Amino acid sequence: MSTALLNLRKQQILYEVSQLKLYSIVLLALFIGLIIFTADIYRDISFALSFTLSLALICLSIQSVRKDKEFIYLHSGSYHLTLFTEYFIVTFPFIVMCLFTPHWYCFFLLEIFLVMITFSKFTLRRITFFSSISKIIPVSDFEWISGFRSSFTTIIPVYLLAVGLSWIRILPLLLLWYLTMTIMSFYNECESLKFLREKAQSAGKLLLQKFFIQIRYLLIFYSPVLIINSIFNADLIIVNIFFMLSQIALLFFAVCYKYSGYYPNKHFYFNNITVIIVSMTGLIPLLMPVPAIMGIRYYIKAKKNLNQYFND
Repeated sequence: MSTALLNLRKQQILYEVSQLKLYSIVLLALFIGLIIFTADIYRDISFALSFTLSLALICLSIQSVRKDKEFIYLHSGSYHLTLFTEYFIVTFPFIVMCLFTPHWYCFFLLEIFLVMITFSKFTLRRITFFSSISKIIPVSDFEWISGFRSSFTTIIPVYLLAVGLSWIRILPLLLLWYLTMTIMSFYNECESLKFLREKAQSAGKLLLQKFFIQIRYLLIFYSPVLIINSIFNADLIIVNIFFMLSQIALLFFAVCYKYSGYYPNKHFYFNNITVIIVSMTGLIPLLMPVPAIMGIRYYIKAKKNLNQYFND
């Protein structure tokens, strides 16, 4: 098996840890807390299957959008083993605790699924529709316009499913989180310098505008589902509130991550190890500090990077 891809992931992790400095201690503590917390999740059959499904959906989503499949196929000694090893390492901390619960079989169900998706070379191609969506969403919010047009085949069915199943305890949260992952991909393209400067007069104002736009749209889209879920499951009201906050934190991280490396007309690929791990933590409301901390870290970097475009 070629270790080039795994070495790249290792370098990414080491780089991020070195950049985090003292934050790395906090994240390590939260990460250990996540592993311990999953032990309780896997003791309940519905939670266990939902969480296992979420891990499978993450890997399937990554596999369907990643652009390096052909490169790995041509340059890896064992294409399927290389991809499986990568997915196995990423998901292992989130699945290992189920081995010590009555639902230990979830571990093997996930591994079988990971093997299966490595045989998929399908790449999701975006098709543009809904040209009139700009009458509802302001042109200034171009990320949401272009994102909806290109991803509506995912957004509409998943959202309708979340609404239709909003009375169920956990499943609607899983579906909304999956939508958040889709919305994060809205921020993988950098606008032109002219458009950037038209949006705001400073880096700080631009980032705050993006943040409040996220809050507005997420409240509009997610509140009906969470309100119905809270009515039918009164004991989950606090969980739903923290879930909403965690989704906002995830999108805040996505925006700051984009602008921390902003370059006019640049295209990002949200499939590196940092984005994947932060995305996973957004599924568990108790781990909301992780995307929040990473968002603050990248906010500082984004503001510093954008200042050169506003001050030159």
